[in-house]
Amino acid sequence: FQEFQLQIEGLNSEMGERGNQQVEAVQARCRDLSEEVASRMADLTANFEKVAAQRMGSQASLEHRLDELALKVEEESSQRQNFAQEVIESVESSREATSKALQAMGAELDRRFDEDDLNR
Repeated sequence: FQEFQLQIEGLNSEMGERGNQQVEAVQARCRDLSEEVASRMADLTANFEKVAAQRMGSQASLEHRLDELALKVEEESSQRQNFAQEVIESVESSREATSKALQAMGAELDRRFDEDDLNR
């Protein structure tokens, strides 16, 4: 009976050592996987931050360009209005000058007709 008990104790001890070895192996694998996941997470976080910074830079660049274009549109609109005003003023000035010239020509014609009538 004692022999069996010794065998059983030996088996239990052997199983305990194997179990401990297996537990230690699983714990070591878990540590390795945890380190690998942490490393990958650090890489992914760095990549995410890089992409986010690029997007923010692109967005800022686009906003700046939109501001430039809006300013250009405002300037061109103002230039068009100024040009239109200049054209209107030029046309009015030409109209006034033409009217004065026509009045002067009419007065000259009237004077000549009056002279012709006197000379007859």
